[in-house]
Amino acid sequence: LSVTRLGRQPSVELINTYQRDDGGDSLANFQFQVSWPFGDGGATKARVRAAESQIEEQRIAIWDLERSLRQQVLEIIRDIETAQLQLEINQERVRLASEALDIANFQFANGEIDFRDLQDTQLDLAISRVNLAQTINSLNTSVAQLENLIHDY
Repeated sequence: LSVTRLGRQPSVELINTYQRDDGGDSLANFQFQVSWPFGDGGATKARVRAAESQIEEQRIAIWDLERSLRQQVLEIIRDIETAQLQLEINQERVRLASEALDIANFQFANGEIDFRDLQDTQLDLAISRVNLAQTINSLNTSVAQLENLIHDY
């Protein structure tokens, strides 16, 4: 910005020419030239305003990126917290379904329930384990997304 504000500055030039013709005559010419601009019709002010505008646009773009990054991080952290709570719930469901299957096996062995009820209990345990695996996958995905954001920025 400071370079843009300078605009056209005074300049000094020293020009030296030397010529020698076939007859042995030589000519030396020295010129001293000073250029002092009186104004540029507002071009420097316009360039300064354009540069200031670009700087402000870049500040806004950086602010937008920071805000977007903050929003993404908060969203991923919420997803991680939700997945951790869901993980605890699903672990408890697997534990309870496993206990229910143990009870159902005992009851089936004693003839208290039929085979279909035993299969329903086995199915409940399988569904609970699938839900637990999906929750672990979701948690791992959210952690990976957070690590990816950290590496990107």
